[in-house]
Amino acid sequence: MRKQVKTAAPAAVTAAVMLIAVPWTAHGQSAGQWKNPDHLYSKICANCHDTGVAPTIVGRDFKADHYVTTVRRGSKAMPAFRITEIDDAALLALAEQLAAVPHMDTIEVKQ
Repeated sequence: MRKQVKTAAPAAVTAAVMLIAVPWTAHGQSAGQWKNPDHLYSKICANCHDTGVAPTIVGRDFKADHYVTTVRRGSKAMPAFRITEIDDAALLALAEQLAAVPHMDTIEVKQ
């Protein structure tokens, strides 16, 4: 009876090719998937930040780079979002829009 010898080489080569090819493919797929900053916010951010699960992020007087850094690195219970999930252009547009909202203390309440 002859022993079959299995090798990991084909699997390793396949894995290496996937690691090299996937980031560019995934980035291409994420670019342009968000119609505008409001679409991105409603599909990703609002799920937690508008439901009381996470603190509000609108009207907080944060700079755009704070939003970008927090989204990419995560914060406490908030996961980090990869470029394959939110492309840089869409994230920057959203961050700039959020940073432009006046601080909650300066918003005049109409009665």
